[in-house]
Amino acid sequence: IETLHSLVALHGSKWTIIQDLIDRLADDCYDKYKEELSRNRKLGAWTMEEVENFRKMIAKFLRINPKTADFADLVKRVEQRDMTLPFTTFSQMMGYKRSR
Repeated sequence: IETLHSLVALHGSKWTIIQDLIDRLADDCYDKYKEELSRNRKLGAWTMEEVENFRKMIAKFLRINPKTADFADLVKRVEQRDMTLPFTTFSQMMGYKRSR
């Protein structure tokens, strides 16, 4: 499964490329990857540590000092710039433990 995670990190969701590299069908690679993600995903309220890590990720994405930026300021800046945050990347950085 580590190999699969590494290949997805390298190639994204290009399952036909990944299938050739590990000698499995693309659908099987996709199914195994999604199964593994759902098995490790946490449900329910976020811990304070998760919230803090998420806040820091957003601040770094916006190139703001993570030590001084609070959520209200971050939300305001995202709205002002009319931007979309890369939640898939954030989820990956959190070990796919959380999603939108």
